[in-house]
Amino acid sequence: MQGVVADYVCKRWHVEYVDVITEVAPERLLAERTDRQLVTHLRSSILSSLRQQAWPRLAPAAHSDCESNPVPEAVQREQLEAAVAWLMTEFEQAEVIGLWVDQTGKVSEHPPHSVHHSHLPKR
Repeated sequence: MQGVVADYVCKRWHVEYVDVITEVAPERLLAERTDRQLVTHLRSSILSSLRQQAWPRLAPAAHSDCESNPVPEAVQREQLEAAVAWLMTEFEQAEVIGLWVDQTGKVSEHPPHSVHHSHLPKR
């Protein structure tokens, strides 16, 4: 999945490479945020990555038939939407798009919206 997502992001944002932060079932992790230690670690990794970018962008991805998140597709998509919403709130300076990868490897934006802001949080 990471390869098709990276290719999509490179084409979407006209960049040569992406900084990949991987986590098992990120849509569930960011939607529920019950594992505070893992969310804190992920947030720190995201901040570190965003500070290196002139135009900060985030693209959490989820895929069908995820063994680590064995819920119906509709639930996964809701989790992805919640993850995108949380990221948009937490990292106001970033453009955020959620990506869904179907069984054939086709990537689509979900939900189909994004946000732009210009300043990194001062931490």
